Amino acid sequence: MVLNKNLLKIFLKTLVLVVASLITIILIVTFLEQLTHIGDKIPVFDIFQLALFQVILLMPMLLPIMFLFATIAVIRNLQKHNEMTIIRGIGVSFWNIGKSWFVFALSFGIIWATLGDLMLVNTAKKQQKLFLEHKIDFVRNDQQRLFWFYEKHDDYQMIIYSKAIDFQDDKVEMLNLKIFIYPKINSRRDTVNFTVIVAKLATLQDFKITLEDGYKSNIDQVLVKFKDKILTTSLTPRKVQEEFMSPHLIPFFELPKTIKRLNEQGFSTRQYSAKFVGLLMFPVSLCIMIAIAMIATLSKWERNSSFIKRFLIATVSGLSIFFITQFFVSLGTIGLLTTFQAVVLPWFFTGIILLWIVLRLQEI
Repeated sequence: MVLNKNLLKIFLKTLVLVVASLITIILIVTFLEQLTHIGDKIPVFDIFQLALFQVILLMPMLLPIMFLFATIAVIRNLQKHNEMTIIRGIGVSFWNIGKSWFVFALSFGIIWATLGDLMLVNTAKKQQKLFLEHKIDFVRNDQQRLFWFYEKHDDYQMIIYSKAIDFQDDKVEMLNLKIFIYPKINSRRDTVNFTVIVAKLATLQDFKITLEDGYKSNIDQVLVKFKDKILTTSLTPRKVQEEFMSPHLIPFFELPKTIKRLNEQGFSTRQYSAKFVGLLMFPVSLCIMIAIAMIATLSKWERNSSFIKRFLIATVSGLSIFFITQFFVSLGTIGLLTTFQAVVLPWFFTGIILLWIVLRLQEI
């Protein structure tokens, strides 16, 4: 019990040092980069705020790496002063060495996924407010994502597929609009004739989509009134705003309700689901990073290796797993994988492999 408290105290001190060091370095680099790009447009203090907001928003990606580095540093320090030799000599197992670290990682991960995410939401809103206040020309991912909207009527159905490029109080300008109109299907054997409407630019206002440079195919099969390049719809600017609200602006506890509402409205919810499941898996990711560092530095085949070699093995392993999981999340976001496959399976299989390694190591 006393040993676990001491190990946890050493781990927390090291983690704080690692977090402070990495945040300082990233903050300076981000500040200098933004100063170069927008230093002539807004005050230096506001640039510093933007850099600080950017670093805070990167914390969910940085924290697993910080836990990895902190664990390596703690074990290195214990080995340097022969304390790890004494701990192993009195029969302390792998699990007992890291038990307090794993408990802390799980607890911290749960708190971060709930309260920490609320801080990130407020930070993202402040960042957007600064951008809008200074009218900085920037690309917002939530304004560039493709979206689709399903609309059902008595005798026909319609799918609207587009990008929103400019939100205003009462209207939305839409880029590369495609509308698929097809009759209500009563049987699987029914033949479906599509009406396809395409426009490079369109404006949504007052329950009407006004097309510019638009055309339609299958003209004889048009099921709705289409006069003067104006199409009646139930889609509103507010609904588009809700769809294009970035998942980063929605707190953890509101995500299930938001996902349910968007599903009912016919919107894609992949990015929202990916964030929600990702937050649920966040504590697990921290524990896995600690396990990777411990296996790389305490395993029997690496125990006699140089610290640099063990550090490189742990770092490369941790970063590789981290980037692979981020790649899977990207595949889930664009729809090539389900949310479960994209977010859960990479960490799950990594945990299973690490557990198998631990059980196979008789001298760990």
